[in-house]
Amino acid sequence: MKVLEIVERYVIPDRLEQKIAKGDKLLMRAWSAGCSTGEEAYTLAAIFEEARKWDSRGWDYTIIATDINKASIEQARKGVYRPWSFRKDPPQRYLKYFSFSNNCWEVAPQIKKRVHFFVLNLMENLYPSLHTSTVGLDLIMCRNVIMYFSEDKRQYVLDRFYRSLSPGGWLVLAMPELPWADSKKWKRFKVNGVTLLKKPDNLSNVAKIKGANSRSRVEINTKACHSSKASDIDDETSAFVAPDKDKVFSEFKRLVAENRFEEAKQALFRHIVIDRGNCFSSQDIYNLLDPFVRTMIDSGRFTEALTFVEQLTEYCKFEPALYIIKAFLYRELDRLDEAIVAYRQAIYLNPDAISPMLFLASTYQMVGRKDLARRYWRKAYDLLLKKQDKNEVLPYGETMTVSEAITTLEWFLKDGRWERESYLIESGSSNGGNGAFE
Repeated sequence: MKVLEIVERYVIPDRLEQKIAKGDKLLMRAWSAGCSTGEEAYTLAAIFEEARKWDSRGWDYTIIATDINKASIEQARKGVYRPWSFRKDPPQRYLKYFSFSNNCWEVAPQIKKRVHFFVLNLMENLYPSLHTSTVGLDLIMCRNVIMYFSEDKRQYVLDRFYRSLSPGGWLVLAMPELPWADSKKWKRFKVNGVTLLKKPDNLSNVAKIKGANSRSRVEINTKACHSSKASDIDDETSAFVAPDKDKVFSEFKRLVAENRFEEAKQALFRHIVIDRGNCFSSQDIYNLLDPFVRTMIDSGRFTEALTFVEQLTEYCKFEPALYIIKAFLYRELDRLDEAIVAYRQAIYLNPDAISPMLFLASTYQMVGRKDLARRYWRKAYDLLLKKQDKNEVLPYGETMTVSEAITTLEWFLKDGRWERESYLIESGSSNGGNGAFE
């Protein structure tokens, strides 16, 4: 069962039950934290909008959505998306909240006005706060965000989320992020295999539902889904089952070989954005994306490839492989200054990665900055000498081993050859040429 389905079937009824028991106003407050370009927030609004139609008590809802990236927030406010932005088309009962034209999904005005987007840095002391509407919340969605923070920053964010929630409020994290939540503070509930966190509340309907023999007093959208059942909910964390990487790669290669680019993009989005914290390494992401980008270029879809990689980078701001691929595309477009920035970002994220240093040095040579080119060649050479396995193939590449790179750099840096020769020393496949040189 998908997380948002669980929100519809269990979280909404549970929170309404608590509000009724306490005599509180029937207003649901939700926050999509780290919302990127807003797909999750709008989908959540559609779920709330549809759910309340099947409840005669006239409850209402409000949703805020935040991200640190101003450009993402501006895009989110437009509410227009390419088909691959959603993992699949909206379910039939939600189609009325989206319109499809010119190969784009557009959010209906009635849903768009329900979501309030604004820039917020989770590291800043801006929540919980009445000013940012981050108090008394019933639900916080924050998936695949805190996994990129250091331990102290994770705990800082989780503590503030805890304080932002009402007693009995729910927090939804990605599965790999769950172990960081303090079990002494949070209660865990496994709902049909998906684990959610809950701020304790003695009046919790979910806390009582395990032993209940009767159906919940609140049923949402009974025509579209089943009611809550006691067997569905357990307070144990389910184990994560990693996808079969060999199967993933095989299926993806088949899609690319058949030029099924839209399906391939959806698969890439799922494995890079959704599953990146589960089982896919940075090298796996590179190995998936690099041949796909090259196939798109060969098919004349250069701009589409660049746009796709840029959008992936918006979701995965700390993934060096994406910046390396993006830099390669910039170089192919002769946008060398932007390529330099992207390579430097990759090196910042992974200071020990040698291949982007070689790429960066070659790019500096292209723009006539031979001093900087030599600096990065020398830095790469020093890192290569520290490698124990000289037969190791350099990450983010295909062919050049550590030993081969050392030999080539020693020859190239000797007696000022780097100033006289036209060779551009690089490693791997994203060099625009054949093999190790171009």
